[in-house]
Amino acid sequence: MFFHAHPSSSWQADCFFSRQHHAFRLDDETVRDWLKKSGQHCQQVYEHCMAHCPLGLGQVQADEIKVKMQRGSVWMALGLMVGPRLWLGGVVGAARDPILLRGLAG
Repeated sequence: MFFHAHPSSSWQADCFFSRQHHAFRLDDETVRDWLKKSGQHCQQVYEHCMAHCPLGLGQVQADEIKVKMQRGSVWMALGLMVGPRLWLGGVVGAARDPILLRGLAG
């Protein structure tokens, strides 16, 4: 399972790219390309290291964290294997509700 974000609007992504453009004088497309390539690399590392090794989940712990941001806050639900403290994944949502936890379980 991977980290899934459900942004309420695209202004967050636009602000990120705009800040990178002004701070480092980078083209927006360059930053988007780097982010896409880094995501693909993370997927390949995961598949190489974890996907071929069956893990007995044993005990799994689910936690919720309220993340404060400049423009409000969001909730993040995390799934962890208790023994090795391996992060299994997480989801982000605007509200702490059953939909957030279903996203983590699904």
